[in-house]
Amino acid sequence: MSVFGDNLKAARLAKGMTLVQSANALGITNPALSQWEQGKREPKFDMLLELCQLFDTSPNELLGFEPPAPSAPPRETKIRTGDNSPVTIVKGDHNKISQTINQPSKRRIRK
Repeated sequence: MSVFGDNLKAARLAKGMTLVQSANALGITNPALSQWEQGKREPKFDMLLELCQLFDTSPNELLGFEPPAPSAPPRETKIRTGDNSPVTIVKGDHNKISQTINQPSKRRIRK
């Protein structure tokens, strides 16, 4: 593989997109995008800019002239539920959310 192909695939996976989703969003065929990722072919300049916009990256990052920008750490948001117990939601951490929400309530339910 090539540096560009490796960086392109990493950018696509970082966005959580499949090859098919990415190709459809760019208006190109799946084999064309696959060939770019494998280093067999390279996109034209205008398509390079569309790739950067779709994957939220820069041409320098895709071409290997600079390392990818570090991703931001997850943000915590504190909310209050109806019984005033704090619930912490961490963006991107679904296990923590479900564990927090599924804890039994301390309040008794009236029948």
